[in-house]
Amino acid sequence: LAAPGVDDAAARAAAGAVMGAASSLLLAWAGESNAADTGAADAAATLSRGLLSLLGEA
Repeated sequence: LAAPGVDDAAARAAAGAVMGAASSLLLAWAGESNAADTGAADAAATLSRGLLSLLGEA
């Protein structure tokens, strides 16, 4: 994330915000895709299923 004129802390904060938003979207998508399985599942399991589904391994 090194770029001339960009503060390292600001770049890290922006990257964290993007990663957080992406994770939130993926969790929402995984919950919709696997609605029958997500009732008792925790967020980590839901995220894992979503990632595996995107990779074609679910």
